[in-house]
Amino acid sequence: MRLTSFVLANLVLAQVGLAGMCTTAGTAQAPQASTTRPMYKPGARKAAPRESMRKILQTMPPNIPVPIPPDAKFVTGYQSQYAGAKAMTYVRMYTENQPATLIDWYRKNLQAYNWTFKERPGAKPTNLPSLSGTKGTVTCTINFEGPIGRLGKTTALMITFNEAR
Repeated sequence: MRLTSFVLANLVLAQVGLAGMCTTAGTAQAPQASTTRPMYKPGARKAAPRESMRKILQTMPPNIPVPIPPDAKFVTGYQSQYAGAKAMTYVRMYTENQPATLIDWYRKNLQAYNWTFKERPGAKPTNLPSLSGTKGTVTCTINFEGPIGRLGKTTALMITFNEAR
């Protein structure tokens, strides 16, 4: 009978989160002082930034700071800005260039346009690399996806850049 009442008491305590305060004899113990420090001070979190502008693009914006392949076709895009930050633009295009050809074309043209850029390998061996660079106060990332489409002849090109200040 004593074991049954002990089990029931622990079930009740577990429901209210106090099971760790009991010993096997059923006597309560004082909780141990925590030796870990919180990762941040209470109240130190900042509010999430507020988007002050968002615009869906219907056509290719004229201010793309990197070269665009001549056969690139605009698919979608948007511009947004958060309080205290530079405006950012995202553009997705399709091109009939093969991914490897397109990546080589960008490597050469970014240097010709005086961009300082880095190439990052894809997350998986089968993923394509991405290029990110800076020129003055503008930063830009170029991502590639392909080949896509029914015939596997199309490469998607995603360009994200911030506005110059």
